Amino acid sequence: EPGLAPYLANVLPTALIIFDDFVPENRIIGLECMHRIIKHCAT
Repeated sequence: EPGLAPYLANVLPTALIIFDDFVPENRIIGLECMHRIIKHCAT
């Protein structure tokens, strides 16, 4: 699994923007993105 820790400042803001939406489907996509980011930063 690739490590995203060095790129966290590049990828996290986009996931947060997607999560901060009024459409429930977009919020779910944002949460899935953040889950994947956290999963790949922990390794």
